[in-house]
Amino acid sequence: CRWCPFGSNTCGRHHQSPINLERNRGIEGHPEETICIDSHWMKYEDSTCTWDQLVDRKAFTIERHALKITQPIEPAPNGLRIACPTTASTGRRFGRIDFSKGFADWWFLSHIDIKIPSEHHQDGKQYSAEAQLYHFYSITGEEAGVDNEMATVSIFMEVYDDAPPYPFLDRVICQWRKAEEEVRELCNVPSAPPYPGCWNPTRGHTNAPSPTPGSFPTAGNVTSFSGTRQRNLRTHNQDETINARSAYSVFAENAKKGNASSYQRIVLDDINYREADWTEEQWEEWIAKLSAEGRDAGYTTQDGRVLLEGDHLPFHNYQFLIDSRTEYYFRYGGTQTVPPCYGPFTAGSRGNTNHWRMIKDPIRIHARQLAEMERLLKERRAPPDAQFNACEIDTAGTVLNDGRF
Repeated sequence: CRWCPFGSNTCGRHHQSPINLERNRGIEGHPEETICIDSHWMKYEDSTCTWDQLVDRKAFTIERHALKITQPIEPAPNGLRIACPTTASTGRRFGRIDFSKGFADWWFLSHIDIKIPSEHHQDGKQYSAEAQLYHFYSITGEEAGVDNEMATVSIFMEVYDDAPPYPFLDRVICQWRKAEEEVRELCNVPSAPPYPGCWNPTRGHTNAPSPTPGSFPTAGNVTSFSGTRQRNLRTHNQDETINARSAYSVFAENAKKGNASSYQRIVLDDINYREADWTEEQWEEWIAKLSAEGRDAGYTTQDGRVLLEGDHLPFHNYQFLIDSRTEYYFRYGGTQTVPPCYGPFTAGSRGNTNHWRMIKDPIRIHARQLAEMERLLKERRAPPDAQFNACEIDTAGTVLNDGRF
């Protein structure tokens, strides 16, 4: 995604993302000080998707460029809708967030990408990882007077020597490992090494030796390991192996078509457009309560237990934003960092802009968590039915000579 060369003066009011964020913009009296025009913090509300629904819909995937959590969609009578039914009579709802200044309507959550290392820098520093929450606007471009606007709320993560493992991140790591194991099993590749807190796959083999690290068989050259090994080959229904599809993927496909009559539509129930669930006072009370409790509140059961797979943990589709524990952020208009690369500047328009909201402070994570996310991306394999590189290592990342990702 490189439409505005570095140093060019033809970029208009948009920036080529990612950029380096400079804190001097918020220092009073500094030559680079910029007045913040936002009048309130970002307020966000959960979707109807529960943790179990995300798991069942295979919303946790390992993509070539990122670790991903999708708000799944499915066919509806007049288009596509969020695939998270609820027993409530109010209908289905995407996660939604309210931006200050310039946007009178809600932004809806499409998916979350975890990029390693961070794409953005802050005062020249690159962070260990970056969680990017992608959103689409709740009204059409025609109604808003602009076209194809998207938005991303981004949260840095950073390894600290004294930081304990971040519990919610471990919970999603376990789900990415399950997605990885499914592909490895279909490709007849040994399971990944164990990871603390996650169930380890057995595949029904007994007395099986541990494979040498890094000696993974390929699809066309499967190594036979000695010992008794009886694999439980599963029969997969096609519908069960299809990963969740996001609203963003629909917009990307529409952009390729160029013919509005063939566009696919996202259908939104009325609940998506209703007023905020809470008043300003209720929202402020909730934020104050979270701040007082600290980041790890609720991360153990009442009797102090910690369960495998993180089943005891609280869940919110904006959990990363909750756990950032700050309401301070940078804002700028730029591009997306993955195709179809929304962003080329059009005079007098916000068309194709990606609106970034960059949370100032990082979430603290443990070194083992970063190492496991790097491994998941580094050892990603294309599924056996992939058009290219079936069952082979297939990642957009770069593996350095010393093995680092």
